[in-house]
Amino acid sequence: MKAGRPAVLLFFMLLLPALLAPGCWDQREPQNQAIILGLAIDYIEDAALYEVFVEMAIPSALAGAEGEGGGGQGGGPVSQVFGARGRTVFEALRGLEPIAPRELYWGDSELVVFSENLVRQGMAPVLDFFERERHSRLTSRPIVARDDLQELLRVELPLEDTASLGFLSQIMNQELSGATVPSIDLRRVVMMLSQPGIEVFLPQIRLAGEEGAGDGGAGGNGGGAEAQPPVQVARIEGGAAFKGDRLAGWLGSEATRGWLWITGNINRATESVSCPVCEGFSTIEVIHYNHSLEAVVEAGKPKIIVRLNADSRIQDLTCKHPFAGDREEIISTFNSRMAEAIRRKMKLALAEAQALQSDIFGFGREFYRRHPRWWSAMEQNWPLVFQDLPVELQVQVNLRRIGLILDPIEVR
Repeated sequence: MKAGRPAVLLFFMLLLPALLAPGCWDQREPQNQAIILGLAIDYIEDAALYEVFVEMAIPSALAGAEGEGGGGQGGGPVSQVFGARGRTVFEALRGLEPIAPRELYWGDSELVVFSENLVRQGMAPVLDFFERERHSRLTSRPIVARDDLQELLRVELPLEDTASLGFLSQIMNQELSGATVPSIDLRRVVMMLSQPGIEVFLPQIRLAGEEGAGDGGAGGNGGGAEAQPPVQVARIEGGAAFKGDRLAGWLGSEATRGWLWITGNINRATESVSCPVCEGFSTIEVIHYNHSLEAVVEAGKPKIIVRLNADSRIQDLTCKHPFAGDREEIISTFNSRMAEAIRRKMKLALAEAQALQSDIFGFGREFYRRHPRWWSAMEQNWPLVFQDLPVELQVQVNLRRIGLILDPIEVR
């Protein structure tokens, strides 16, 4: 009996923590949380305060919209926008608690909008918040706005229930097919800021007015379908180039596509070129490409060589007889014109980025990797070196598919 007492005591000692420990000490009931769909951050320079806006989902409205087949266009709003100010981002978010009906939940937030004022002031303090806050997501997509943030989050987009989800869908669609915005998340932004020889390049968004107003029939008096009100359009294209954590300037959509070609970050892209033998144009799509970037130092002078070898196909033609003649020569002309169209966008991206002294291509990083001794001597003056850095563009396009239809439809 005495020999069994230590075993019994040990059993109760092991069992006691399990009995005292609560089942879910940090549980958070979904019905008590406010789902944040998007976050926008501004900086009020005169007051030295951060201003945050959050788009919160209205669960009952979202459930009703989904039950009706999606789209909250016909009913009431499915989200609300709240704002607050603070000396830090976290303090501003805490300022939302007195006006927010529930505890803020960040698990579904995948979009962060920075104002132009904020990025001109510097976004490092904001990134520090995202790195420290355990409920934030570094996989969220950052974007720079050139318009009022509150107005932007309250835009009613066609086909989407909320502005934040609509913007995110636009960004992802552009990355896959449009080739006019850079693809990046907060995690990569933090990594790039800590790496030598590369600057941050973020997508930009701006309101583009109202489109799509209908008249409900001829002259607006026909008794047909009711007139549809115009919808606000948000345009996401082009990018914001940085120097460190501050905005250096803007690149347009054509220059941004050139950046995508130079850095090898493009998925699909099309170019329209003139037909070789008759009036009209052909749209050619790149279906596959190989890309390389080489940093060269010869006699102490740096140079970058960009090599691009792309396969393409014809998507459509407006010329009547595009292949009337030597087909090989015509295809060769298509190839050279397509290569020149790509090269022209590359040159535009280089010119605009070098004018800003913003190495968004990561040329300096290539020198750091391949020529570390040379880089250590030039790193402090790299913005000036980059401004006049010679870049050799070697672009080759191979038209692989011209289609089974050699001549377009000819009306008789």
